[in-house]
Amino acid sequence: MKNRLMFFLLLLALLLSVAGCGGRKNEENTIPSNSDTEATAQLELVSDKTAHFTVVLSKDASDLTVDSICNFTDKIKSSYAIKSPISVVHDGKATDENADAEAIELIVGKTSRKISGELLETVGESGWGIKVSGSKVAIAATDDAFLPSALYWFTDNLVDRKTVRLSIDADFIKTEKVTPMSERSYSEILAQRSIAIAFESDKLYTATPYDGHNAGQGACTDGEYLYVSLLKILNYDAGEFDVVIKKIRLSDMQVVGVSQSLSLDHCNDLCYNADTGEIIAVNMNGAIFTVIDPETLTVKRSFELTQGGSPYCLDYDAENDRYVTITNGQIYNLDSSFKTVARTERYMNSSYTAQGIHCDSEYIYMPMSMKESAGTEDNVILVFDWEFNYLGEINIASTTDELQTLFTLDGELYAVYNNKNPSGGGAVISKLTLHQIYK
Repeated sequence: MKNRLMFFLLLLALLLSVAGCGGRKNEENTIPSNSDTEATAQLELVSDKTAHFTVVLSKDASDLTVDSICNFTDKIKSSYAIKSPISVVHDGKATDENADAEAIELIVGKTSRKISGELLETVGESGWGIKVSGSKVAIAATDDAFLPSALYWFTDNLVDRKTVRLSIDADFIKTEKVTPMSERSYSEILAQRSIAIAFESDKLYTATPYDGHNAGQGACTDGEYLYVSLLKILNYDAGEFDVVIKKIRLSDMQVVGVSQSLSLDHCNDLCYNADTGEIIAVNMNGAIFTVIDPETLTVKRSFELTQGGSPYCLDYDAENDRYVTITNGQIYNLDSSFKTVARTERYMNSSYTAQGIHCDSEYIYMPMSMKESAGTEDNVILVFDWEFNYLGEINIASTTDELQTLFTLDGELYAVYNNKNPSGGGAVISKLTLHQIYK
């Protein structure tokens, strides 16, 4: 964090005054030199723990581009014990007209430099590439999200690990086609386990408080309606709560029904079983689950999970007819009769508060909210596969509300928050969109 802060401060000073300082593969193309007079270009990037190159980026570079360059320079510095800062300059200062023909420049991202445009034209509609022309090296991508892949390929494949020299054909070009972001789902990205992603939360709707029930809790959907539980705290220390469930038509986000007061204890999560057409509420009082009729919003029956403990979440994978829950400090894979198929120790992050759970046929998503006592102010999602391999943590930007649970609709991921606005309350429904991707 300190290095990144210093990087941004240097870049800001640079803009004000003087310069200083992944995706799915479709096809790739590497073009070797056709030159008979100059077969290779020997570019010495580092010697005696000193960098001999300058990084050039656009003066309008995105946050993701800046962050990618920061990670790249950090990697170079740590790998080769570079003590002095690596020079970073924007293209408003380092133009084609005033560039030193002998100076080594790594021109990164979409810049105004001619070599950047030539490279991106070669790359085509979607992908990334690397192009060498004399002492100038362009590294660029059609989408900023692909830039980290290009930078990693550069350091892993072109830089000699011992001499720290770029020994390469003088007119070398490497391009790789990548499936456009608009055609890729978050599940596809998660399948590449070396990729970390972040979501941005776009608020769509607020399920307002009802008769004193002002704390948003669980939620689920049958594809046509969204069901949201709202909690009224009667006596927190004694564990006394009252719950109502709102039924919201997704086509126009209109409330079409509100249940009577329900004795569902804390009702920390809701799950919809598409095969039985029932809602299951997680009471979070012992091992009790309560089945709700989605038509009448009334209780049909209650039962206890034989595994015991106090499960606080539940979701259903309709494709494989199985549930996922957490109880006794473990993640459970349950069959349709709630019998244990597999279980594992839960991955804990003590800096956050565990909330609901969500799943699809490939992944398990554990939403976690900020914890004031730990000093965290954001929300995250921990991701596992169904073999309980931990895949990573997804940060959610652009919200200060308390993440409660997740649901999927038409292949898109949505979040349900407890509205922490003192003058508001209720449950905030937001769509999660890909914000950043790191490799």
